[in-house]
Parts: sequence; C-alpha cells; structure tokens
Amino acid sequence: MPVSVSRCEFAGTPLAARDGREFVAKTLAGHPRIDDLVQITSELIANAVRHSHSKRPGGRVAVTVVEGTDFDGIAFAGVKVTDDGSEQRPYVKRWPRVEESGYGLALVEELADRWGHYITRDRRTVWAAVTVS
Repeated sequence: MPVSVSRCEFAGTPLAARDGREFVAKTLAGHPRIDDLVQITSELIANAVRHSHSKRPGGRVAVTVVEGTDFDGIAFAGVKVTDDGSEQRPYVKRWPRVEESGYGLALVEELADRWGHYITRDRRTVWAAVTVS
C-alpha cells in the first residue's frame, strides 16, 4: 500500500489558487482525474483565502497531495488545504440560489468521491479525494 505525500505552502493571497493548481498539476501529472483534482484544489484554496484568517497579513495556506492505494486496494488521490482557521465551519450551499458565487464546495462535492473537514485549535483543513476504478 505505497502512499506518496507532497506538501507546499503559499501566502494567503488570491494568487495562492493559481500556485496551488500548478503544484497539484505538476505533482499528479498524468493522473486520470487530474482535471477534477486541479479544480477541487482551486475551489478549496479560494475558500481558504476568502473565509479564513489566512487572508490576514502573513497568512498562509498549505496544500497537501496524497496518492496511493487504500486498504481495499483502490487507487486514490486526494488534496487537503489547511488554512489559518476561522470561526466558520465549511458548508455546502445548495442549488438553486440567486447568488452568483459561493458554490465552491457544491462543486467539490460533485467532483470528489468523498470530502470533509476537521478543525484544530487554530487551523482548519478541508480535504477531498477521488478514486480510480
């Protein structure tokens, strides 16, 4: 059950989404679901920068990429984005709504096979994983 883990950290600015997409695209180059993983990364980082303390001066966003095989022998790849914390818990905004933005986690939920989040004392992590049949 070999697992590969790569991690990179970015300043908590709007450029973090671009940088995170490039990191994931390079790390998982050739993965059959790379487009989904890059889009998921973009949404998670955008949320982290917009809705957490990472947007404050000196704020950071960490992106971790994991690829391997689970205990059932199913190949997977996942991305987790850790930010500087927030008073808000991540939630999925349901369709149809009239707002033009705010549907990032709904898109993540559609693209990922599973996703979730956890909160520690001063950090928040949102993760998503895809499988390969």
